[in-house]
Amino acid sequence: MMSVNVLKAWGAEVAEGGTARRLMLSLVVLLLLCSALDLVFDAFVPDVISAWVQLLVALGGVAYLASDLLRQLEQHKARSDVSLLDRIGYELDLWLSTNSSAKPMALMLATLLLIVVGGPLLAVAEPQSIFTAWWSAWTWISDPGTHADVDPGLPRLIAFALTVGGMLVFALLVGIISDEISERVDDLKKGRSSVIETGHSLILGWSDKTLPVIQELCLANESMGGGTIVVLSTRDKEEMEELIDDSDVDMKGSKVVCRTGSPLSYTALMKVSCTSARSIICLASKELSPDASDAQQLRIVLQLKQALEQYDLASPHVVVEVLDVDNADVIREADELRCVLVQSHDIIGRLMVTTTRQPLMGAIMAELLSFDGPEFYMREWEELVGRRFGEIVFMFDAAVPVGIRCGGAILLNPPDSRVIQSGEEIIVVAEDDDTYAPKAERQVHIDHRSFVPSARETVHRSRILFLNWRRDMEHLVMQLDEQVGPGTVLYMMSEKPREEQMFALREGGLTRERLQNITTIQHKEGNTLSRKHLQGLKLEEFDNILILSNESESKQEADSRSLATLLMVKSIQRERTAGYHGVVARKQPAIVGEILDPQTQQLVRAMSGSDYVMSNDIISSYIAQVSENRFLSAVLSELLTSVGCELYVRSAGRYLQHAHEELSFWDLQARTRLTQEILIGFVPVGSKDTVINPPKKDAMRMWSAEDRVIVLARD
Repeated sequence: MMSVNVLKAWGAEVAEGGTARRLMLSLVVLLLLCSALDLVFDAFVPDVISAWVQLLVALGGVAYLASDLLRQLEQHKARSDVSLLDRIGYELDLWLSTNSSAKPMALMLATLLLIVVGGPLLAVAEPQSIFTAWWSAWTWISDPGTHADVDPGLPRLIAFALTVGGMLVFALLVGIISDEISERVDDLKKGRSSVIETGHSLILGWSDKTLPVIQELCLANESMGGGTIVVLSTRDKEEMEELIDDSDVDMKGSKVVCRTGSPLSYTALMKVSCTSARSIICLASKELSPDASDAQQLRIVLQLKQALEQYDLASPHVVVEVLDVDNADVIREADELRCVLVQSHDIIGRLMVTTTRQPLMGAIMAELLSFDGPEFYMREWEELVGRRFGEIVFMFDAAVPVGIRCGGAILLNPPDSRVIQSGEEIIVVAEDDDTYAPKAERQVHIDHRSFVPSARETVHRSRILFLNWRRDMEHLVMQLDEQVGPGTVLYMMSEKPREEQMFALREGGLTRERLQNITTIQHKEGNTLSRKHLQGLKLEEFDNILILSNESESKQEADSRSLATLLMVKSIQRERTAGYHGVVARKQPAIVGEILDPQTQQLVRAMSGSDYVMSNDIISSYIAQVSENRFLSAVLSELLTSVGCELYVRSAGRYLQHAHEELSFWDLQARTRLTQEILIGFVPVGSKDTVINPPKKDAMRMWSAEDRVIVLARD
């Protein structure tokens, strides 16, 4: 068996006029010469004489080829102390190791040599036509059993010799086939074969986000019966498949194809059919520094650009994870694929800061970003053209309209008077893209005279504590400054010395002049796992405490540190905020911890009064969402910034006339529209479980002023 690569290499050697080619051509010429002599002598020369002449020509030709080969070896002999046999062995080893077609060519040379020499010998031993002798020689070479009926004497000896030669040729053939099959199987095991897919999701690189991204893509493709996900990484293919099998990823009908190769290689990108992919996700490498990883992402983007331009194909959805927000502009300058840049560190920082100010926001965003539950969808509805947005809000039983997409622009929470134009898409929060449709307009009556919404909650000055350090701390402080009230005091404690903390903030461009609401930043050096160091802080005086994950440790180690810190902080708080008779003298501060491993989630949920942000899972869900619809990037970016619309967790009492009032979800939605807000869900009092896009919106429910509602608002 010879592969296409072997045939190409063989053809290349023949074209270049190598030694193997000359040997094969010479043997073929000998065959033709003997055939010509047989035809010429057949008319007037006895068969015996003709056979001897052909034998002498064959042997002379073979001897000449052998002497010519030896002469070439002598001419290329570089060292005088090397024997001819050593030189022959070296050249043979070099030929076999550098020429992929060496074994098939050796097989054909051996077969031709046996036929060229064996045919005339047989014609001499048993007078017959040279063509008949060649055919007999070939049958003895290819099938050892055919020489059993040969007459005793010289013919049987020749038949025996050709049969032994044929056995050696057959053994070489079996070896070639076995090696070729082994190489093919090895290529399949190591992920070297090409991927023949179209419309697939392509993931470039392997990180701690790969498995969560695969899970989200499987959930996204569930409604279509599954899809194909291709992973290209420098990891071994078997190792990647084993990690996927050992994980709790539910394929939902999808299949995952793993290939080994560098995403930086143009050849490797073509091997995974990047030009026919529906979406391409470039995950950042955690094995490199942030700057080195972002530089690698830039090169991958340029390689993808080259591949797509060569084939003149439309650009797929390309999502690129960027670790350092300062490097995003560099990639944008070189980007002609309209890539969506996901600044993972910045997104998690913003969400953690928001969660410290608004409890449960981490869980809310995690639910909205995951395909396993309600998420954002966009679709055009011709029957809604000409309708006002204030009417559309009440026309979906299984969805909550939150905005409009007009071209590339996103308008969240538009005014009720905004009229839907042709070509515009309605942005909704729904369970799936095929679970909702508009129905007849629903009339919701509100007595504006009897209901007056209460004033919004004001943002007061706060005392906030950051435990541990992260590399872009200056960005985190700036994001916090946007969400707190004037006069806020920020404390930082980590193992980094105070001078290094202050220098890192200045080096990042953070100055007093850039801060509007944070008036004081206090630095303290300490170990967050040391109870003594934590007791040195006045934990009972803080309004919010944010426990950051240690970036220099593994997921399990970082989460273990965060859990231990969380438990010690809560223990110290209980000791200091409780009176002598166990009466709590002060409200417990909000504690938010950053969690990397999903297995840690249940442990944190069991600790009352603690919130968390699943950073890896949230970023993975964010990346998967944007890979399915690039326009969602604008929606999610606006929700996670202080500019435009944001999600808020407010007290339901702001929209109630009494401490308890029986209303439907539609009734409460109508009241939130009076304050230019959109109600998307709620959190029942005493529960941490969010209810987003409830199924029965017309069902009556007894609302309490202590319930929390989730609204989209523009503050």
